[in-house]
Amino acid sequence: MFKQTTTVAVAALILAACAGPEQAPEDRIPDWVADPQSEVSDGLAATNCVPASDSFSIDRSEAIALTRQMLAAQIEVGVEAMDETYQQQTRTSEGETVSGSTFQSVSRQLTDQTLTGVRVNQAGYETINEQRQLCTMLVMGESDMRGLFDDIIETSNRPMADQDEAVLWEQFRHTQAREEMDSALERRRGN
Repeated sequence: MFKQTTTVAVAALILAACAGPEQAPEDRIPDWVADPQSEVSDGLAATNCVPASDSFSIDRSEAIALTRQMLAAQIEVGVEAMDETYQQQTRTSEGETVSGSTFQSVSRQLTDQTLTGVRVNQAGYETINEQRQLCTMLVMGESDMRGLFDDIIETSNRPMADQDEAVLWEQFRHTQAREEMDSALERRRGN
């Protein structure tokens, strides 16, 4: 009996040691900050946080600028996928000559213009790693994404059929969906 009790006690100690310290509630990163895409039904979302200073307006401006950069990076991934898809489609066509700018080269300026009009969806002070930070979330809705996509296609002067444009739109959108799936997988691994 003593041997069984000792074995159970040792096993309990080992399991308790492996569990590690519990994370304090104030160190928990809020869902809207950790996974902004889960807060949005369609479109793109990004968040960023900056250490709090004595000036809310400076913190807010910095956080928004960094969050816009995050959105721009997400858009760039979609545009890169569009370029690859378009190049593959034109290589398979018989002797077709492709002219016009790449989607990437025209997308940067258009993205900057579009993101200037994107508004803050959520902002707030959060304590992360025992440091007070101002976090912001920006959302670019699906209609804004479609408008940006249409502007990129038009400005690139690439000849394409309606069917090819539909394929590129789906590629652009599915790139975002793939990022959402990657984010969900990361959350599951973390839990």
